[in-house]
Amino acid sequence: GAAAGADLSAYPDASSVSSWAVEAMGWAVSNGILSGNEAGQLSPGGAATRAEVAQMLLNYSRI
Repeated sequence: GAAAGADLSAYPDASSVSSWAVEAMGWAVSNGILSGNEAGQLSPGGAATRAEVAQMLLNYSRI
């Protein structure tokens, strides 16, 4: 995986990512595990659907 995380500033809700989660969220975005929802948001406080979790696991298995 990537050592440095992605710049999250492209996401309108990037400031909602908790300070303790910024590095991990950047890693997940830079490695293609997360890419934002239909609205282009990370939605860090939102609930993930079963389909979204399945997609994240599939994306993780490809790195």
